Amino acid sequence: MEVVSTTVYPPEESPFKTIYVDVTHRCQMACANCYLPNRNIPDMDKSRLYEMLSRLPHKTDLRLIGGEPTLRNDLPEIISEIKRLGHRPILITNGLRLADKTYCEELHTAGLRYCQLSMNGFLDDEIYLAIDKMACAAKKEAALRNCISTGITVSISCILVRGLNEHLVAEIFNAARSFPKPARINFRNVGAIGRNSANSIPPLSMQEIVQLVSKATATPPEKILSSKTADNQIRFLSQPNARYSQQIIIKITDWTIFESPVLIDPKARERGRITQDFMLAPHFEHVKANEFGY
Repeated sequence: MEVVSTTVYPPEESPFKTIYVDVTHRCQMACANCYLPNRNIPDMDKSRLYEMLSRLPHKTDLRLIGGEPTLRNDLPEIISEIKRLGHRPILITNGLRLADKTYCEELHTAGLRYCQLSMNGFLDDEIYLAIDKMACAAKKEAALRNCISTGITVSISCILVRGLNEHLVAEIFNAARSFPKPARINFRNVGAIGRNSANSIPPLSMQEIVQLVSKATATPPEKILSSKTADNQIRFLSQPNARYSQQIIIKITDWTIFESPVLIDPKARERGRITQDFMLAPHFEHVKANEFGY
């Protein structure tokens, strides 16, 4: 694949608070809306990764993505080394391997304290079959339960699809109220990107998602909209006057903003991505310019 040039920075000049690390492009799922569907790319060289991370000028959140990062058997080692180098590992996962509690405990021992778990169908196999092409609700539920009991803070991520799973906004919010630690939920639409490019179903707008969250949380839409952190993102506390331990943090992201080749939201440039030659580039600018792979 020809690599298209984008803005790049050497590690020492990284302006990013968060960097996406494509540790593998392998995956055991074939989700209909995957934005990185290219599987014919070798796993990231961990030695080069460590050398690059050692040159970063400040503590950085490193979002370990794929593909599915848990398919790397050396993931615990990678997490441990990221911690040793003074950075914060964050796992972005479909959760299938985390259904094994022993594996969850291994990741926690290595230093993982936060993961984002994709639950597009929450506890409903019919929705998973429609979106993710796999009946995996039981494993997703087990992964959620194992992370919570192991001490890994979970952020539930749900892509909302018009006419299919809008009702999950209320279900996920109500479930999160029982979590023993502050809960995090990510609701988002999906833009014309990756495997979703040919989808004819119009995506939900940010305003429509706000209305769904408003109804589920009994929060006025204008209150939610006043919590915008960027043109394409809202982040608000469902109980602003409650103790932190009672908080449910909800993030709403509008992915349709990524339909242009270059991001129009400068706030999003706080998120970088490691390039094939171990430089750094704005995340989605790099993804789009390189046809959803490298």
